[in-house]
Amino acid sequence: MTNAEPTPEAQAETMAERRRRALEVNRTDQLADMRERLRELGDHASLTELDAAMAGWQSTEWAGQYTDPLAGMLELTTADVKSALRDQGIPQERLDSVQVCTVPQDDVSALMTPFADRSGLVTISDSVLSLAGQYGQYTGRGLARLSAGPVRGRLRAFRSVTRGTLEEDPAVLTAFLRYYNVNQRVYGLSAKLGLNASPKEAETGSLVALQATRFVIGHEIAHHALGHSSPASAFSPGEHLPVCSPDQRRELDADMLAYRATERAAERDFARVTAAVPAHGFTALLGALVAMVALHATERALFVRCGATHPPARARATLLLDQAPPAEQQIAGLFLHPLVTATEDASAFGEAGRPFDWEWVAASRELSSSQPDSYLRAITLLDTLQCQSRDALIEILERTALDAGVWLTDGARLVNAGEPAAALALWGVPEAVAERQCDPGRALRFHSLVAALRKSLTARGMPDRAILSTSVAAAQLTATALTEGR
Repeated sequence: MTNAEPTPEAQAETMAERRRRALEVNRTDQLADMRERLRELGDHASLTELDAAMAGWQSTEWAGQYTDPLAGMLELTTADVKSALRDQGIPQERLDSVQVCTVPQDDVSALMTPFADRSGLVTISDSVLSLAGQYGQYTGRGLARLSAGPVRGRLRAFRSVTRGTLEEDPAVLTAFLRYYNVNQRVYGLSAKLGLNASPKEAETGSLVALQATRFVIGHEIAHHALGHSSPASAFSPGEHLPVCSPDQRRELDADMLAYRATERAAERDFARVTAAVPAHGFTALLGALVAMVALHATERALFVRCGATHPPARARATLLLDQAPPAEQQIAGLFLHPLVTATEDASAFGEAGRPFDWEWVAASRELSSSQPDSYLRAITLLDTLQCQSRDALIEILERTALDAGVWLTDGARLVNAGEPAAALALWGVPEAVAERQCDPGRALRFHSLVAALRKSLTARGMPDRAILSTSVAAAQLTATALTEGR
């Protein structure tokens, strides 16, 4: 039996196009899985919101052209970015040779992969785009509060309305992000708190999130357009992938090209509308800052082991701001410190972490939740488990072992002795999976550890009431050992 000859269409495909096709996700199945998980959590409000969003999508002109909202958004946004890059002098054939796709996988944040035929593939994780939306909501609310008039007047007004919120107390953003991070780490879900905002503030937030998405896409395409081929420089923790470039000049060049493209795309947006959004001229720069902190947060909060990454968000943002016009530097500079401070606080787990405070959130006028207080309380408890010392985690597992069995304690002692792969295998994780999760050459998300442990502990017959908390405690102990190299 011989293999069939490839079709002319297949022969014409670039290596990037073939890889993209192999990575394509069945979003219908993904949506069904999301609905099922929301039902399991009892989050009926989010289910209703999801169904309403899908119904709204079906009524748009794009529903007949694209299989799902994410595919439509990605293609339209990529087209905007490529058009703006063409205006910056990038040849059309170079832009045509790069593909962009999103992936739900746990092993990438955003990455530009070059191929031997000079094509390139940009892959971006769903969680990065979701998190950019979170930051966009918060940042857009502050931006919308800028008053009309000269820049100096707007700056004075902005300082006035943000004093005690953005500049001095980023607690609202920290709680906003912490809730998202804990849900991602435990459940692998993009669960979100509501942020009270006016319609204009919400509109501005959506625009900032759009610019952030453009910047992420633009940064990766910029590496391809500028010929940054090897090592592949990207927002990526990397799994058996080339590390990011140590050349800061190349990073700044990609950031600047992405920023100019984002700014150009934003100019076109506002040329097509009659009602200007307050301070809309700053959305491109703020979108770039949001993109940087979203990637920074993803790698530090959701990944146990990231490999080589770009420089910290504050350093990259400072370099970009140095290139911006002075008036925009002043406005954007007001956002940078609270954005980075909240990001670091919301991304810190282990003994340095400060758990989600459900009582503070429940009493907040700024935040709201579709979940009952019992769910918020559970998130606090699960977060608290992730902020324990190694000794405290071992003690927790030893107490649980009284009901589960001595094998739980033996596994904890193996982790403490520097044998996490053996511990995972003892806890019931398949040996191949355990070895892959402990391989220092691979990226590892915390949720992957939790999911593997939940599956194995269920198979071992552990009582349902203890499975989730035990999985989180065991995952945190393992993650601590892997991070410390023991």
